[in-house]
Amino acid sequence: MFPLNAPDRAARLSSAARRVILPLSLALVLEGCGGPGIIQSATETLRLAWSGAPDVPLTREKVDALPYASIRARFGKGPRSFLVLGRYAGEELHWVSADRAVIATRHGRVVRTVGFGTDLRETRDVNPDPVATGLQHVTAGAEHLRLVDIRPGDHFQVPVHSAFTPEGLTTVEILGNRYDLLQVREQNRADGLDWTFDNLYWVDAATGFVWRSLQHFAPGLPPVEIEILKEAA
Repeated sequence: MFPLNAPDRAARLSSAARRVILPLSLALVLEGCGGPGIIQSATETLRLAWSGAPDVPLTREKVDALPYASIRARFGKGPRSFLVLGRYAGEELHWVSADRAVIATRHGRVVRTVGFGTDLRETRDVNPDPVATGLQHVTAGAEHLRLVDIRPGDHFQVPVHSAFTPEGLTTVEILGNRYDLLQVREQNRADGLDWTFDNLYWVDAATGFVWRSLQHFAPGLPPVEIEILKEAA
């Protein structure tokens, strides 16, 4: 089991440095202990995404006791894995696994990944993204255009067209907490990749905060389901 930094040493770190360093240490601690926060490697996660596996045990009490923002992510049929906030990069939140695979989100949308073999390397908005401006205000047929880079391959600035449809309120439970959320469907097409897919978002009807989502980030890979366990401050 890997020890965390001693309290007196941690106290001397700046808050920005702690956002980057301590969550990675925490991920290693949880993995090394074989406890409720075991994080699969990216390769193992994708393998299990196709075959299925039981979820890693996790409790609300243990999540609330940790001082770091956290999510639970699930690829396809794979187990839900616990990730912590590694750092802020402008508006992007980088959620990091123990083997340093990264899922980066911006206002709830997955905009970048690292460590999954096929990765979403960049996302550029051509017009304002309703996910960012607030899906609680979105109307049926609202459209968005973004450009994405996907590697490997020469897939640079591929246009992705999307249209949104609010589908009504539903009750969602995330690790013991219940939320009344607005479900919104995003229909996407990337003609240059012969790729069509739907994303789903469950958002706070007052604030637009994305509590849960099911998103695709690369052709040929299963979608990732993300649940916010503890919000970023």
